[in-house]
Amino acid sequence: MRGAEAIQQRARAFDMTVLTADPYLSPEAAQSGGAELVALDDLLARADVISLHAPSTADTKHLMNRERLAKTKKGTRLINTARGELIDTGADDDDSIGKYVVWACCSDSSARDHARRHLLRRSVLPR
Repeated sequence: MRGAEAIQQRARAFDMTVLTADPYLSPEAAQSGGAELVALDDLLARADVISLHAPSTADTKHLMNRERLAKTKKGTRLINTARGELIDTGADDDDSIGKYVVWACCSDSSARDHARRHLLRRSVLPR
């Protein structure tokens, strides 16, 4: 079972609505897995928790940048289980972007180092 599928299964166990934004997934495949396929901007606007599961490529580098983070709801939790490069680490230096609360970066050392330097000093409560 892939990481995203495992997260979907656990979310459904808590009766959560599961949204997915994946350019390679058909609506039928998403639905068969218990998820609703939506555009990334729609997911950002609707999600309480965003979990990233993508490889680091030219298309996904800084997938979560200032503009996209600004589209999230206040208090959104952002969990990066993929590569650190998916998040523009300069985006959290702007206090107006401080809507997200949690980043769990666990796949590479640069992401963990960034979390130690910048994110651990954030409050665990939504602003």
